[in-house]
Amino acid sequence: MRYTQKKLLVVDDESTNLHFLDAILGSDYDVHLASNASDAIESAQSFQPDLILLDIQMPDKNGFEVAEYLHKELQLEIPIMFVTGSKEAESVKKALELGACDYIVKPFEPNIIQKKVKNTLQKTSQYGLKKVYTSGVKLMDAFFAQGVSGIKKEKLYEWAEDLVSTIEQSNISIGKLINLFQDTYTVASHNVNVCVLSVLLGRQLRMQHSQLIEIALAAVLHDIGKLNIAKEILDKPSGLQQNEIDEMQSHPIKSVELAKELGIKKREIIQGIEFHHEKLDGTGYPNYLIGSQIPTYAQILCVCDIFDALTTKRTFRENYSSFDALMLMKKTMSTQINENFVNKLITLLR
Repeated sequence: MRYTQKKLLVVDDESTNLHFLDAILGSDYDVHLASNASDAIESAQSFQPDLILLDIQMPDKNGFEVAEYLHKELQLEIPIMFVTGSKEAESVKKALELGACDYIVKPFEPNIIQKKVKNTLQKTSQYGLKKVYTSGVKLMDAFFAQGVSGIKKEKLYEWAEDLVSTIEQSNISIGKLINLFQDTYTVASHNVNVCVLSVLLGRQLRMQHSQLIEIALAAVLHDIGKLNIAKEILDKPSGLQQNEIDEMQSHPIKSVELAKELGIKKREIIQGIEFHHEKLDGTGYPNYLIGSQIPTYAQILCVCDIFDALTTKRTFRENYSSFDALMLMKKTMSTQINENFVNKLITLLR
């Protein structure tokens, strides 16, 4: 599993302060140092830090001016934590008005700095994931509104890369993750939910970065065949006639056909889409595969698909809590789905 350290840009015109902060934070983060406003602005663009620790009092431009330039002129959405020698309310107020996540008061206390940086990065990771999630739903909304012409393969790969990289750099629990999801079910949001969950589970299974990209693509496309299923069948809560059941169960094949139209050709991705409703005991569809005949990607998608279906509010029932959904899956579906994958989700819930 690829691990990427969070990147910090530390800006202070006093070399003693720079090296002190580097000593405190350098073992846990990739720290880049800048001693003036010009270097800070250049480094913010080239280094692309996850967080900037920015001194307020500097000779060429003060920290407030640098922050305003980065956010308003360069449109860089990098969180900033101001470093100040002043406890005055006016200085703190101005820092927060300029979008500061927090501030550090000199003289430095190592434990407080470490805690503040850690907490700020956790908050910004959640914000970043929410942003990627929202863009994914918009992407799939466009597909379900316009079909294949509404989405491009390159955009899909770019979004999948963005999602995987964001998740790799976060330590978010399933509970917090579900809080980011839309409250009610749509086919578009369900695809994205299953995608996020599948990448999270794949990461827990120590999959390679490239495999996480593949499973993200399989998951976000797993139900796109429902575009070609009658809405009255999709919205019918129960009592489907046999012809309607047959139509509903054709959606994995329809999803594969549309994925190929989008230019998705890799066998593992296609198989993940096609077999995500297969069950270990042979009771699934469309090919009634058994046990190890079902590819790993499809088994991951199956578990995440069921979990999201249970935890999402539907028009005909309330949603289950994450814990209740996983317990139901563990107790009643042990012969049908990969129990190890369910246990991994339970671990992520803790």
